[in-house]
Amino acid sequence: MKTLLTPNRPDALWSRRDLHRAALAAALAPWVTLGVQAQSAPPRWQVNPFSLGVASGQPQPGSVVLWTRLHIDEADAARRTSGAPVVCELFADEALRQPLRQWRLNTDARRGHSLHVLADGLQPGRHYWFRFVSGNAVSPVGRTRTSPALSEAVRRLRLGLASCQHYEQGHFAAHRDMAAQDLDLVLFVGDYIYESSNKNFKIRAHESGMPFSLAEYRARHAHYKSDPDLQACHAAHPWLMTWDDHEVVNDYANDLDRNFTDPAVFLQRRAAAYQAYFEHMPLRLGPDPQQPGQMRIHDRMAWGTLADLWTLDCRQHRDHQACPDLMRGGGRVVMGCDALADPARSMLGQAQEQWLTSGLTQSQRRWKLLAQSTLMASSGV
Repeated sequence: MKTLLTPNRPDALWSRRDLHRAALAAALAPWVTLGVQAQSAPPRWQVNPFSLGVASGQPQPGSVVLWTRLHIDEADAARRTSGAPVVCELFADEALRQPLRQWRLNTDARRGHSLHVLADGLQPGRHYWFRFVSGNAVSPVGRTRTSPALSEAVRRLRLGLASCQHYEQGHFAAHRDMAAQDLDLVLFVGDYIYESSNKNFKIRAHESGMPFSLAEYRARHAHYKSDPDLQACHAAHPWLMTWDDHEVVNDYANDLDRNFTDPAVFLQRRAAAYQAYFEHMPLRLGPDPQQPGQMRIHDRMAWGTLADLWTLDCRQHRDHQACPDLMRGGGRVVMGCDALADPARSMLGQAQEQWLTSGLTQSQRRWKLLAQSTLMASSGV
C-alpha cells in the first residue's frame, strides 16, 4: 500500500517556510548547521519517501545519531539517481514549538539515499524530538535522548532487549509494547533481518527470495522497516545495535559460510550485507573505505557512573567453527574435538578481545554489561 503525502505541507507553504528558515539560519548561524552543498528546489513527491520511518541511536552525553532513508516509489523514480534535498529538524519539545537545530542535506544513491545525522552539542540526559522534511513530504516525528553526563550519579538504566526478529515467523507486537514503555534505550543483539525462509513456520511472507546482492539486502531491510510496530519502537527510543549471523547468512564465521563458498566470493556478499545494514541503522560508522567489506560494529557506552555497556561483534573476526563437517558447514554440537581446547581460538578476534579486556579492567562503574549475540550460562544449567 502506498503512503499518502502529508496534506498540510503544500509546495506554496514550503516555499514560504523555506524563506523563513533561511532568514532564521542567517540570524542564528552559531547553532544552525547548514549543508555545504548548494540546495536545489524543494521536490514535489508523488508518494511520501519517508515510508521507512525514522530512528536514532548510539547516544552519548552530548550527541546522538538521527536516521532515515528515502524509499523512493516508482512514481518518483527519477529521484533515485538525482537524489533530493532533505532537512533534518531537531526540537526541544514534543509539540515541535522549540526548534533547536537544522541540518540541510542531500541524499546519495551510493548509500541508498540513507541519511545519518550526528546531532552534537546537546545537553546530557535529556529528550529531544526530530523529523526530516523533503519538499512537500514530512517524516514521522521521532523521540530520542542523550545519555547522562559521565560523572552523573544516575540510579536507573531501563533497557528493552530484542533480537532474532524473523518477519515471516511472527508479528512484531513486542516492539509495539516497547514503544509504549518508559525506556532509556533499546538494545538489539542480532538477527535484525533473516535472509532465509522456512515454509513450516510462515505466518507472513518475505517479498523475495534469499538476498545475495546489495540491492537484494536493501530490499530485505526495507521490507522489515515497513512494519509499523518496528517503526514505532525506533521512533520512540534511541537504539544500540550489534549483529549476529542472519544479517548476512546463517552460521557464517568470518570469511566462511556453511556452504564452504570461495571466501573471495563470500566476502563480496558479506560486504553487500554490511553496506545495507549500515544504510538502515542509526550508526555512527559505516563500512571502512580503506578496507572494503569490513565494518566496525563493536562499541562502548557509559551511562553516568552507573554502568558501562559494550556491544560486541561475534561474527566478523571469529575463527572458523572447530572440527567442521565437510558435508554440512556452520555451527553444530561437537564432542571430542581437540581444536576446542586450543587457547588461541577466538570468537571476537585478538584485537577486539584486547580492547574489551582493557575496558573491563579499567572500568570503575558499578555495572559492566556485555551486549552480544551468544547465550552465556553456567555449565551446570
